[in-house]
Amino acid sequence: FLSKKRDVATSVYIFVASSDIGVSVLALPLCAPMITENRHGWILDNVVFCNFWGVLWFVFSLGTVFLVAVLSITRTMHLVWPFRTQRRNSVIAVIVLYFV
Repeated sequence: FLSKKRDVATSVYIFVASSDIGVSVLALPLCAPMITENRHGWILDNVVFCNFWGVLWFVFSLGTVFLVAVLSITRTMHLVWPFRTQRRNSVIAVIVLYFV
């Protein structure tokens, strides 16, 4: 996966995998209280942490949906125009502009 030549699909797959890892890590504060005896959400009691976590959750969840859409669009373009090369920098620029 990482040793493969970095074409458009590989780059977008790396972004999607990174975003999914981020969502999985962000789910830990919700899962941690479920394994305790009293199931008290002690991590999300802190207002500053809860607000920061909420912003990150919003960005990562929307980012994952956007990245899957970009992946679908690039794959569709590859099927419609099979002999046209896609510019990797253009796709990465769109992704970066979305997150900015």
